[in-house]
Amino acid sequence: MLQENNHRLSDAIAAATARENKGHEEMDSEIKQLKEEQDVLKTLLKEKDLFIQVQSDQFLSSNEKLTDKVNENELLRQATTNLKDRILILEMVISHLKGEIEKMMETSQEKEMEYQALQQANLKFSVVLLEQEYECQSMKEQALAFEQLLLEKEDGKAGDLSQLLKALESMQEKTILFQQERDQITLSLKHQQMAKRTLEQEVQHLRDKELHLKQEVQSLRSHLLESEDSYSWEIGAAEKRERNLREKVTLLEEKLLSSSNASHQASVQVESLQKQVRFLSQERDENALQLSLYQEQGKQYSMSLTNLQKVLERSQQEEKSMYSAELQKERQHTTEWKEKAENLDREALLLQERLEKANRVLDSATRPTQQLHQKEKQIEQSELPGEILDDAQKEWMNSENGTEGKVDKALMRNLFIGHFQTPKNQCPKVLRLMGSILVIQKEAMEQLLSGDDGGVTKWMTGWLAGGSQCVPNTPVTPNEQPGLKSSFSELFVQFLETESHSSIPSPKLSARAMKCLDSRGRRKERANVPRSVTDAAEFRAGKREAVNQFLAPRSAAVPLISLDELGTGGPGNLLLNPISDFMPTFTPLPVSPDNSARVVLKDL
Repeated sequence: MLQENNHRLSDAIAAATARENKGHEEMDSEIKQLKEEQDVLKTLLKEKDLFIQVQSDQFLSSNEKLTDKVNENELLRQATTNLKDRILILEMVISHLKGEIEKMMETSQEKEMEYQALQQANLKFSVVLLEQEYECQSMKEQALAFEQLLLEKEDGKAGDLSQLLKALESMQEKTILFQQERDQITLSLKHQQMAKRTLEQEVQHLRDKELHLKQEVQSLRSHLLESEDSYSWEIGAAEKRERNLREKVTLLEEKLLSSSNASHQASVQVESLQKQVRFLSQERDENALQLSLYQEQGKQYSMSLTNLQKVLERSQQEEKSMYSAELQKERQHTTEWKEKAENLDREALLLQERLEKANRVLDSATRPTQQLHQKEKQIEQSELPGEILDDAQKEWMNSENGTEGKVDKALMRNLFIGHFQTPKNQCPKVLRLMGSILVIQKEAMEQLLSGDDGGVTKWMTGWLAGGSQCVPNTPVTPNEQPGLKSSFSELFVQFLETESHSSIPSPKLSARAMKCLDSRGRRKERANVPRSVTDAAEFRAGKREAVNQFLAPRSAAVPLISLDELGTGGPGNLLLNPISDFMPTFTPLPVSPDNSARVVLKDL
């Protein structure tokens, strides 16, 4: 029943989780669709906003270009006025320079006249210099001649020499004066030449300046004409651009109005979608909370399952320890039986010796027939311990091979019968699992699963040698709803209540009852069996009553060994007693309605 409840709860949890997952998937798909629509609308809004921004940027750039062009036109107008003023100033400067040039021409003419006069004076001075040089040369020749004369007439001509010396000195002074005048005249000529050159350079510079000014005036006039033409053309183009830009501005304003209307509609749609998304998110959160609650319930179920598995493992370990202790006791009994058998063998040998002696006596006696009958009785009595030894060995082998398997199979059979009350969609899996553990043939399982209820009960009655009686269902109170509303602990407590208040008591047959059943055909054999055998059976029966109480009770409808077989001619083996003595029962566990399921589990 615990496994049935576990399977039911696991299947119900799986179905609930699958439904919740489907609901979550549907909600997620709807949320994804709404998010995609919202993303599309957002992209459209972004595109419209970008288009509006681009158009506004173009409008601003066109306005800036217009302002730049207007500023450029104003700057060009100012530049034209400045150029005109500059041209007037240059014309004034040119007229002033012309007056200066005329003055310079007059001064240059005067300088040329002076230069011509100076050239004439220079020519005169050059002629005079040539004459003076000629005179100097003649004077030098005369001086040389006088020196020669003086050399010739040194002796008596001293007075003449003094006169000549004075004449020479005067001539030298005159030559020095002439040389000084010549130097002054050359210097004055050089100065006049330098002044003339400077005047010529100034005249040439003025002429070059005049030409340069004329070229500048011409270039300025041509530039003014070109600038006026270009300004007029640019003004016309700017007016055309201004008209085009105004038209574009009107179009952009219309587009802005349409885009603003579209953006308003899109914002309204986005708000509605956001409301839907919020509603869906709230539903998703609620579903997530429900899922978390179901997950917590599943964790609680898993914890309770683990606890129950631990309890079952402990009970199985206790059973194994109990069975191992019983096996040890049986082995001790077998050793005792072996010792007794050896003693009986010895007694048999002694009896044989006595028989030989008796035979000898009988040979010598007069009543051979009576003695033979007595000998046969003694032989039969001596053969009884050998049969007891064989029975003990068989019991020992059976106890080693089949105790644990018999107990587990009994449990599995009880569970197998109880699983017929499970839902129809879960019965085949559970029945196949139990049948595979019980080593039931596939044909029998298919016949059981394919047949109706009548066929199943007939087959089970024929197979189990008796009518089947299932474990009663757990009563459902009117306040409780079957399904996922009740926790696993509550279901377990209900299972314990139904098992504790079961109408069918668990069968318990002690060794004494089995003795009563077997007394018809085995009284003669029991009279010769030693007291230790009955004591061991009673000890085993007492131990079986103290087994762990967490195992399910075996149904009374499923006897492992039919009682009819234990008739007059049946064997008296202790290991062939009904397995109900090995199987413990649940003690009644009263549960008050005030106590919760957790308190009951803690008490357990």
